Amino acid sequence: MIPATVETRAGIVFGAIVTQVMIPIILQVTMVAMIMTIIIAAIILTMSMAKMIRIHHIVMIHTQILMAKAIAEPVVGRNLKIYLRRLIHQEENQTLV
Repeated sequence: MIPATVETRAGIVFGAIVTQVMIPIILQVTMVAMIMTIIIAAIILTMSMAKMIRIHHIVMIHTQILMAKAIAEPVVGRNLKIYLRRLIHQEENQTLV
């Protein structure tokens, strides 16, 4: 066996840190960003469709938001649920007026 130099050991430690710590964090952040993008796109699409069609306004919004909640709940969690709940109430108030 070749005796490991300090550089080799440092390289191995750095590699282990990158694979064990950094990559999962980067993947998680990317996943959250992706899910948020999907949710925002779904909400914007639904709102524009509802404004064009004006049929089943609340139902369409609710369906999209429920789908978004189902996707996002495991990753993003409580804060997003509160935000979406506010958004639902906002939409209901706008359609009732």
